[in-house]
Amino acid sequence: YFPSKEEVFRHLVSYAFEVSAETMRIIFEGPETAMEKLDRLSSILVNEVTTGMSSRYFLITLQAMTQARNISGLSEYVEERIDAYYNYLVPVIREAQNAGDVVSEDPAVLAAAFLSFVQGLSLLVFQGKGLESKVTPEILMNMFKKKGMDV
Repeated sequence: YFPSKEEVFRHLVSYAFEVSAETMRIIFEGPETAMEKLDRLSSILVNEVTTGMSSRYFLITLQAMTQARNISGLSEYVEERIDAYYNYLVPVIREAQNAGDVVSEDPAVLAAAFLSFVQGLSLLVFQGKGLESKVTPEILMNMFKKKGMDV
């Protein structure tokens, strides 16, 4: 039982963030190199967003980002969860840069581009035009490639 629509939404947002954070935690705590972790994350996210429930979770988080200010305490929660994504992703990108595997751009900007791509992909799925089936993990990984490098 939920006492209000806001509590239902808060529960959905919390669940969506928990699922995605758990995916990142499992991948980033693994033994692979940083580039292998990014590649694995890209594969999982593209697959999940285009074939699983994850596109709906991303849509819920997008809605939370735009509507959170209307629900007490939700803005702070959403901001903390978004920061957690960056806390996972930025160090891995930096590690891949140090290994010479990733372009020398600001890791926070690369993380933002990566996350924005995945959010955009979830919107593409929602539109239902079938274009998402043509999106591959390699397209997502291209933002990390150095010129002339095959990732």
